[in-house]
Amino acid sequence: MDQAIRGAETLAVPLRASFRIREIDIGSMAGSVHLAPGGKMDYRLKGSLPLLGQADFQIRAVSDGRRLIAEGGAPRDSPATLTDSMKATVSHVGFSFMRVASAWGSDPPGVDPRKTIRLEGMTLGPADLVHGRMAQSVRYTQTFVEEHWGKEMGGLDVVLWIDAETFLPLKKIFRGLGGEGVVVEEEYEGIEAGGTIDPAEFELPPR
Repeated sequence: MDQAIRGAETLAVPLRASFRIREIDIGSMAGSVHLAPGGKMDYRLKGSLPLLGQADFQIRAVSDGRRLIAEGGAPRDSPATLTDSMKATVSHVGFSFMRVASAWGSDPPGVDPRKTIRLEGMTLGPADLVHGRMAQSVRYTQTFVEEHWGKEMGGLDVVLWIDAETFLPLKKIFRGLGGEGVVVEEEYEGIEAGGTIDPAEFELPPR
């Protein structure tokens, strides 16, 4: 899967995520990320995460390959690693955790999550239909590199479903180790690699 994502010239990822504790809904997000060669990105996200003090948030980060505007801030140079780090977010971490990290004031666009998050203990699970596609499930533990975060943060039990034909992710479920805490479900129905993306999406918004 990692090779399918990293090798894609363009990537269009629709995102839908839900957060719950003991089957009680506590928040949701929806959005998309579009990536093109030359460090071009259009990232849109909206939702509500009251437990993080983020009720009814809406953000956009866009890079034209030279300059990046994130969450309405001042333009700055686009990180040279922007495309790779966003692709790694799709394959390695998930957008829900990236949003939580943003709320903590950590890991801005351009930080490679593979250096801050470690995946361990991967095992194959059963195949299943996800969004009408045959998918292979994979279970692993996602732990946070203490040297980066500066504190012990534990880990997550993750189940990932990978499209058996395209090798692209279709769905992830994150749970606290031992089944405790918040359960996060991310879905990427309609993810596409190598398609055409309107160049206008990567134009910086007027200030």
